[in-house]
Amino acid sequence: MKLVVLIVAVFGTLGVLIARYSVQLSLCLATDTDCRITWDVLENVLYFSPLVLLFSIITFWLPVRTFSSWFNFLLPWGSLTVLITTFVNLGYFNSDGGFLNMDTAVDMTIILFMYTIFVLGSIISIVRGYNSNRS
Repeated sequence: MKLVVLIVAVFGTLGVLIARYSVQLSLCLATDTDCRITWDVLENVLYFSPLVLLFSIITFWLPVRTFSSWFNFLLPWGSLTVLITTFVNLGYFNSDGGFLNMDTAVDMTIILFMYTIFVLGSIISIVRGYNSNRS
């Protein structure tokens, strides 16, 4: 299972890079706004992949119990983070403008909150899983 998570995270991170540089890779014209919007949404949804890659590399060399502890946290919280990030990027939470034109600030706060909880929760679950192996 460790290898599967690592491979998926590597492909997700490559997806972020491909989406980020889609114009330079000639996948999309810089003047084609529909194409750019599609690649931007894909990039924003996959931004979660480098974090998963980081923590899967950390847990890859640790005991299986440590990986299992982190993976049990990753499944529900990672799925929720990707789902909410997708909805935010597709504009389901708001319309353009908002009170004092702050909708993007609210969107960014939601995503930042989700990623912060993921990083802190990952660190805590890895430490707890590692300590449970030692006792």
